[in-house]
Amino acid sequence: MAPLEIEHIEDWAKVKEHTFENMIVLCANCHGRKASGSRSLDRAALKQYKANLGLINQRYSSAEQRLLEYLAAHLDVETMSLPAGMSWLFDYLVRDGVIEIEQFRGPITWGMFQSENFGMDQARLTEAGKAVVRGLAEAQPLN
Repeated sequence: MAPLEIEHIEDWAKVKEHTFENMIVLCANCHGRKASGSRSLDRAALKQYKANLGLINQRYSSAEQRLLEYLAAHLDVETMSLPAGMSWLFDYLVRDGVIEIEQFRGPITWGMFQSENFGMDQARLTEAGKAVVRGLAEAQPLN
């Protein structure tokens, strides 16, 4: 794993200050891409990414953040299965309309496994949730 580096979003030579808004933590690879060139990181995107992380970190639990990170990395996934009774971990995502949770309770036979009282929750990404996940993946502003 590459070490993390604290970096100015706008170069020190330009701004001559160390403000929180202008600092970001990057891996060594991304730090190297902050230069000029075809594979360079856009400074506006870095600022938006930092703003999005601030919003996400203030609002959502670590479980919710992990779910959002997973969905942002796997844009084709729209539903996830959760163990029954664990949906409370994702309450703010539900309240904000990012996901909907459907509960399944009842008998199930799964190969040799049989249960009369099986429970599973299905978390489904809403249209608003798809916009949030795309915004995270593309460093677009989140509402």
